[in-house]
Amino acid sequence: MIRQLEILGEAASRVDQAYRSSTPQIPWSKVISTRNRLIHGYFSVDLEIVYRTATHHVPGLRPTLENAVGDPEQKGEIEPRRLTNLIWTPPEINQEW
Repeated sequence: MIRQLEILGEAASRVDQAYRSSTPQIPWSKVISTRNRLIHGYFSVDLEIVYRTATHHVPGLRPTLENAVGDPEQKGEIEPRRLTNLIWTPPEINQEW
């Protein structure tokens, strides 16, 4: 679960800044900050917060990303459309999708 959040944050950080600015409905800074906290937090990462983020916040991010990535020409190093493929869904959430 932690690794998937790290990957998601890394991918988000590689989306072009202009594209991120044009899609304020996506919490880019929170996604990237979460990655940084997980990577550099070492022993101070609160696993309850990680679990809550993965099970409550991230699943709602997928439809927001899918709605926002209409123009495939607007992309950075990582195509925003590919971010939706990076979102891991915890097993207990899979039934809702």
